[in-house]
Amino acid sequence: MVKKRNRKGFTLIELLIVIAIIGILASIALPMFNSHRIRAKIVEVTNTMAHLASAVSNYAQEMTAGEVLSGLIALTFPPYNPLLDLDLRQ
Repeated sequence: MVKKRNRKGFTLIELLIVIAIIGILASIALPMFNSHRIRAKIVEVTNTMAHLASAVSNYAQEMTAGEVLSGLIALTFPPYNPLLDLDLRQ
């Protein structure tokens, strides 16, 4: 007399094969994901620089030459900093 078993679930070998396949797929996908992340950051920086260039262009168009020059001098020669002990104001 042969007893029939009702198999429920998976064997250990089947589970190990599935885990191995998932590991192989993950090892292929992760480098591709990193390259896409780097490309997205490059696009983001490029767009930010384009917006910055547009803002600088708009600022230069709205200001007169004297106002732009005084702004550049203020950026070039910062006010007195006691930590540096240099007075660059004139």
